[in-house]
Parts: sequence; structure tokens; C-alpha cells
Amino acid sequence: MLARDATNGEMITGQRCAELDIAYRELLHKGSITLLDIMKKENIELACDKLMPFARWITPRSFSRRFDASFYLVEIPLDYAASHDNVESVNSFWITPTNALKEADEGRATILFATRMNLLKLTKYNTVFSLVETIKKQDVITVEPHLHEKNGSVTYTIPIEAGYGLTHCIENDGSSLKIRSQT
Repeated sequence: MLARDATNGEMITGQRCAELDIAYRELLHKGSITLLDIMKKENIELACDKLMPFARWITPRSFSRRFDASFYLVEIPLDYAASHDNVESVNSFWITPTNALKEADEGRATILFATRMNLLKLTKYNTVFSLVETIKKQDVITVEPHLHEKNGSVTYTIPIEAGYGLTHCIENDGSSLKIRSQT
């Protein structure tokens, strides 16, 4: 939980996050309590101001189920430990963007197109500092890929202004989204 103490404004510690997780996650999933209830009871407030907009992707118009997903970067205290919720996500681990892309390309992981492109964008930065300094100065360009299907291949077209360094990706091997070529 990215939050601060409502009394003194200090970020809560990783230990406190873990304690809140143990106390409330199951109740939250069951609908027995709301996030607002937890915040009031624990005297904390969300630290949404720490979120740095990185990307926004909208599912192509031709898809029957559409999503509008915003991606954020956040600097977290060193003692924070991320964990999955066992509902929407069932596994979590730390990996570099380069290694995540390699895992997908070698068939050991499945990465959705928007996630793949954001990981690719992250690989352009040598340090977290350079990444953070750059995105603070840039506007987020909404990406809604256009799809073109031909001979069993799908070409995704995205705007060059979005900052991914490419405009076309050709999908290979179906849902594993191995990219055969990029331009």
C-alpha cells in the first residue's frame, strides 16, 4: 500500500504495509471492508501524489472486451515488499525489463502487447534517475493500437509520438506476442 500516516505525513513503512496486508486483504476481497474503511481505521491516506504517469493504452476498437489502462512509475521506500493478491494476479517477482522480454521471447512467459511495449520503453534508460527525470518532463500520449491482419500475422501500429521508438510490430506465435519485426 502506497500510503502515509495521516497525522504526520510520513510514508508508512514496509513493516506496516505487511501488517495491513495480513489484517485486511482477505476482508477487502470478500467485500467485508472497503479501502476507505481501512484508511479511516488506520489513520492513513493514499500517497497518489507519488505516482508518475508513464503510459496510457486503450484496447483496439476491434476487440470485444476493451480496457483503458494507465501505467505509472513510483519510487518506493527500500523496505517495501510487493506482493500479488491471489485474485487478479497470482504470482509476482522482481525482474529487469530486459530479462522479462527475454523470458517472453524464449517462451517462458506471456506478456501482453501493451506491457511488452512499456518494458521495451523502460530498457531505453540506463538508470532509474534518468527515467524519472525524463518522464517528469513528458506528456503521456494515449496509445490505441490499430491492427492489420494478413496471412496469419497481426501488425500493430502505434503513434511514434508515444515514445516507443517504433510504429509497427508484427506478432508471431499468437498470444505469446513474440515480435517478429519492428519498425
